[in-house]
Amino acid sequence: MADKIPGKDASSLPEESKESKEGEEEKNRERSSQGLDTEEEAARKRLRQTSPKPSPRFSYSPIASPHKHATFEELLAAADHIEKLSLAHELATDENFKLTPTKLPENSLQKMVHEMMHKAFWDILSEQLESDPPIYHNAISLLKEVKEMLMSLTLPHQERLRNQINGMIDVEFIQQQAEHSALDVSKYSEVIISTMAKLCAPVRDDEIEKLRSIEGLVPLYREIFRVLDLMKLDMANFALESLKPHMKQQSVEYERNKFEELLKTQQDGLNYTRRWLLEAKDVLSAKVVSASSATTASSSNEAAPSTSKEDADTLKQPEAKDESDNRGEAETPGVKADGYSVSPICLINQAFVSLIDWDFNRLHQFPETMLTDQSRFLEMQNNLKKACLIASVLLVTYTNVGPAVSGIQGFPSKVKYAISVIVGDVRDFDSVMVNIAEQVCIEVTTCLNEHNLPKMEESLLSSLKTQIVALGDEGHAIRKLIDSRAKEFLLTSISCPPGTDLVSLLPASLKTLQRQMFEIALLFSKLVRHNRSVYGPYYSQIIANLLQLPR
Repeated sequence: MADKIPGKDASSLPEESKESKEGEEEKNRERSSQGLDTEEEAARKRLRQTSPKPSPRFSYSPIASPHKHATFEELLAAADHIEKLSLAHELATDENFKLTPTKLPENSLQKMVHEMMHKAFWDILSEQLESDPPIYHNAISLLKEVKEMLMSLTLPHQERLRNQINGMIDVEFIQQQAEHSALDVSKYSEVIISTMAKLCAPVRDDEIEKLRSIEGLVPLYREIFRVLDLMKLDMANFALESLKPHMKQQSVEYERNKFEELLKTQQDGLNYTRRWLLEAKDVLSAKVVSASSATTASSSNEAAPSTSKEDADTLKQPEAKDESDNRGEAETPGVKADGYSVSPICLINQAFVSLIDWDFNRLHQFPETMLTDQSRFLEMQNNLKKACLIASVLLVTYTNVGPAVSGIQGFPSKVKYAISVIVGDVRDFDSVMVNIAEQVCIEVTTCLNEHNLPKMEESLLSSLKTQIVALGDEGHAIRKLIDSRAKEFLLTSISCPPGTDLVSLLPASLKTLQRQMFEIALLFSKLVRHNRSVYGPYYSQIIANLLQLPR
């Protein structure tokens, strides 16, 4: 940059100097802008890694992309909105919601650093107290922090107790004792433990008693801090429990307002929501195109002969429609009665059902309006897949063994339990299908023996094993059929009026899993109803644009 000439202002500089000065200023602005972008990118990365999580159930990430020049303070504000929105949503949708201690992943860098720093602090404190003369700097900070934690646990009306804490743990007096080397940190431990006993919930009484038996000053205070953290968590859960009735009444408006504030910090906070609804529209549009031809084809088909077992008939003719699916409606689910247009309510219902089948490789594209329930939908997806696998295995088993075992009480429960234990948390069912086939054959053989029924031939057992192992393929006709019926049932559960008897709507092939299907359907319906109430205005606007409806 050109030096300033005494007695002359910038306007009197030669043109070259001015151009040079302007060029350098432009370069500085570019460097400054690049540095800002780098800092912002680092801030966004830190925010993604440290977004607050009130509960392990949450699996939340910042929505869409923030404004290009968002400051770090704005990013922190967005994280605060997410935390409050998530907490309000949990209180409104989860009757048993409670804050729990944070558990860091085993062998993670975060846990190792956490343990290392804590160990270093307590080691230094021990060395300071054992030195001659003792160093009380960290000990005074420790007692001061304990006092603050005890004060935070008192209720507004406990003024007398607060005065007692102030008198018993007088920081100024403690500092004077330390200056004259007369401080005895151990004598304060009994006072602290007695005060904790007055403030703790009954569930912590045993923890308090254990403190009295700990020997050694550092181990004792280390445990005191651990129990105080638990007591703070108890107090927070007590406060949340008190707020629940009020939050349930105000949750819809509160969540919507918080989401609106969050959208202001984003460049396009509904990008993935629009894509999600557009995909649902494309699915329904395809149904509309095929509705007429499908209706004509189904009317020309001859009725399948009746058998003693509807499921066995279904297995032989996968394309046949389940009796329980015939609800007196001529239209395809998700298509209006005229068969030619998609209705907004059908579109949003189809979109909700699609979340149960969301691809794990697209979790980063989960709709922004559904992120607070992402973990729940993934859990429902896994539970539904297990239920459909069990239903498919039972269907194949009944078909091969015959009606003899299907009517035996307790047999389906044993098979369901065996499959559930083998599957566990496995998502790739194909890897455990051999074990499932072996166990099902054992259950079949045992059941036939116990009820004095004819044994199955080895060739038939081998054929049963082969057919069960083949069910590990998600593209298997039986798996696809059961899966489609399960999703139609869930679609019906959110489409029918409240109070509708779902028992009569459950497909026959899923009746052996009635309890599991009802649990999934009830949770699904609850989440959908709440989500519609909160984000309905956003959905209405997006769907109106997609369907080109009049405003």
